[in-house]
Amino acid sequence: MHGTREISHPCVLTQSYDPVNFKYSETLSIAQINLSRGIKTVLSGLLIQGFYFKTLNAIDTPVSLCVAVGSVNLTDYLKKKHNPGVVALQVDNKTGIFETYSPGVNDEKMEISLSDINPYRPHKFAFYNIAEASYDQNSALDIIKQLRVKETFLAQGTTYDLGKGEIEIDEQAKFLYLIPFIAGLKKTEIACSFRVRLTLREV
Repeated sequence: MHGTREISHPCVLTQSYDPVNFKYSETLSIAQINLSRGIKTVLSGLLIQGFYFKTLNAIDTPVSLCVAVGSVNLTDYLKKKHNPGVVALQVDNKTGIFETYSPGVNDEKMEISLSDINPYRPHKFAFYNIAEASYDQNSALDIIKQLRVKETFLAQGTTYDLGKGEIEIDEQAKFLYLIPFIAGLKKTEIACSFRVRLTLREV
C-alpha cells in the first residue's frame, strides 16, 4: 500500500445567456489533485453532496461532475484562451471576487493549488460575455476534452453515493481533476454548487 488520502472539494458551475447580443458567460471550478506517477490509483467512497441548484429547465442538458486524469497544466491552457476583445477570461482565486486575467499582472492568481482538501471556496474561472458560436472552445466542456475522462456523475441538486463502487486509474497521469460541466449552451440561467468527497488509494 503506497498511501490513502481523503479528497474533499467544493464545486460550482453557473451559466447565463444574453439573447439580445447572443453572448453567454460561464463560471466553473477546477480541483487539481497531485498523483504519484507509475502507481495504480483507486478512487472509492465517492459522495456528491448537493447544495444548491436552480434553472428554468432541469431536464435538458444536466450539470455533471467530470472525474478525469491527465498531465495537462490547466493554468497554462486557460492562459492561452485569453484574447482581449474576443475572450475575456476571469479568475476567482478563492476570494469570492472575479478579476479579469491580465498577463504579467495577476498570473499568480491563475495557479490552481494542489490541495487534497479545500474546506472553503473553490478556485473558479469565468468565460465572460463571449459570442455563443465559440461555446465549444471556451467553456468547461472544452477543458474536459483536454483530459482523460474516467467517469461522469449527475450533480445538479442531488446527493449521490457511489457506495462500494470503485474507479481504477492505471495510466500514467500527474493529476486528478474534478470539474463540473454542462454538455452545451442552455441559453438560460443556471446555478449549481455541491461538494465532492472520495478516498484516493495509491497501490
